[in-house]
Amino acid sequence: MPADLILDVCIFANAKIVYALLKTFPTNIVKTDSPSSSPSSSATAASVTVTHGAITERSGLSRHTVVKSLNRLEAAGWIIRERSLGSANTYFFTAPVG
Repeated sequence: MPADLILDVCIFANAKIVYALLKTFPTNIVKTDSPSSSPSSSATAASVTVTHGAITERSGLSRHTVVKSLNRLEAAGWIIRERSLGSANTYFFTAPVG
């Protein structure tokens, strides 16, 4: 878990637990466009695809707490959520800017 996240006073303890648990699920590595000057360069982004139920089961937290924690992490810029039409969402790990 990033030290900046641990020290982020805007993120409650339950959200930090949810972030750490997201990291325990199998990771997808996706190539992304890099903002560098070379058009042929690319970067990678780590993500996980998981249901709220799986996070709830693994964490022991209520579904309400898990959803609230994910919303807070997303609002603070620690994750980007890609919602799906199915039951599992994909969460990309980021770091807040600024």
